[in-house]
Formats: sequence, structure tokens, C-alpha cells
Amino acid sequence: VRSLHVAGGNALSHEFSELLKKHSKPVSAIEIINSISANDSVSGDEVSRASSDDFTSITHFPEDVLNNLILISEWLCNNDKGEYMNVYASIRGNLMKKSLEQLRDHQRNCSGGSQGRHVSPNQTRKFASPAA
Repeated sequence: VRSLHVAGGNALSHEFSELLKKHSKPVSAIEIINSISANDSVSGDEVSRASSDDFTSITHFPEDVLNNLILISEWLCNNDKGEYMNVYASIRGNLMKKSLEQLRDHQRNCSGGSQGRHVSPNQTRKFASPAA
């Protein structure tokens, strides 16, 4: 019975990883800008009282995939299989980086680089990727 439990846990960990890899994609620069623009009307004091429904959300996964990820992660968490969190953090972290790089590139393309904008050299380097 123990070996079946372990094998099942390993299969669920693998399925969790595969679902994340298959259905994860970077958020487009336009979606990020639209989400930020839609939330510009909320002041700092209102943010702490605002619910998540008050903000434009970006859909990261189809609903059925999200429900499967939630169910699998609950089982893994309840059965001391916490390594799935490292997988999640790695995959989602890489996607966040790609999304931010796309946003940076979009902003550069729309502004013609930093020409014509009053941006200090420190700010442009601050957002450059480590490989640049």
C-alpha cells in the first residue's frame, strides 16, 4: 500500500509539473498595461480596502486546468509532497521574467528607446536583464 501511495504521489507531482508547463505562457505587454490602466483609479488608501474583484485580473490558466492544479496541489500539500512548490515557483518565476521582459521591450519600442523621454540612466539599467 505504501509503494502505491508513493507512486501515486510521484505521478501527481509529474502531472502538476506537466500541466504548468503545458498551460503557462507569458502575459502580453498589452494585458499588463491594460490591467494597470484599469486599476489607476484606485488610490493607495483604497488598495488596502479593495477586494480582488475590484481589480482587472489576468487569466493565467483555463478554469478546468486551474481546478486540476488546485486539487493536485491540495493533495500534495496534505501528503507532505511540498517539492511541487519549488516546481511552481520555478516555472511561474520564469514566466514572470519573460512577461516583464516583453513589457520592457514593448515600452522601448513604443517610446523609440529612451530618446525623447526623460528617464535617468540609472532607471534604464535598473530594468535591464542580467544578461544585458
